[in-house]
Amino acid sequence: MSVTYDNFESPLEEISGFKHFETCIKNHLIVIVDVYATWCGPCKILTPEFEQLAKRYPNIKFMKDNIANEDDSVHKDRVNGVPTFIIYFKGEETSRQVGGPLFGDAPGTDYTLEKRIKELLHKITG
Repeated sequence: MSVTYDNFESPLEEISGFKHFETCIKNHLIVIVDVYATWCGPCKILTPEFEQLAKRYPNIKFMKDNIANEDDSVHKDRVNGVPTFIIYFKGEETSRQVGGPLFGDAPGTDYTLEKRIKELLHKITG
């Protein structure tokens, strides 16, 4: 299932329960999850950046988990704030980031989500 934001179709996959999430992290080497809420302003602002990352790294599975959906959210009890971005490698959480920026060399930060992705890919490929 893809995610729709204001008439925009996204390639990001929405998590539809724990079984679905478990299957994805078992079947993909790297999975990155955007834990968000529909009422969250910063979540809406960072969604286009998350989608850009998904386009830059097509071999990585990018997913979204809406904590406002109490029945299907996998991460609602595992985060202290939204948005939270979690990287899973071989089914295990390896890194997380609360808020942005997600890529580039933003002022005041030296560790973006994209830098975490690049580090992980470097470890894998050498």
